[in-house]
Amino acid sequence: MTCHQSIDGTVHICAPQGYRFTHAGTCLDCGKRTRFIGVYYEWYGADKVCLRCGRRWSEGEWMPLEFERGARQKSIERMKLAFRQAINACPLMVT
Repeated sequence: MTCHQSIDGTVHICAPQGYRFTHAGTCLDCGKRTRFIGVYYEWYGADKVCLRCGRRWSEGEWMPLEFERGARQKSIERMKLAFRQAINACPLMVT
């Protein structure tokens, strides 16, 4: 578990360590066989993104895309960045 403390030392925030994972499957949004990348958190469950269409899934639930230009590509890029940043902190699970 990772804990952070505020500058004045009054607030402590603790969060479970995430586990990165990749898997292949059929995306329910685009209907195609594709790869997913994501992070699994003990308290929150899995958060994954389809690398073909950019749809995000959290705990098996379809998550809405932001209302902006290029939302699907930005969704993919955000998850790739989070996945890369977690490379040193999280072990890789392949499912």
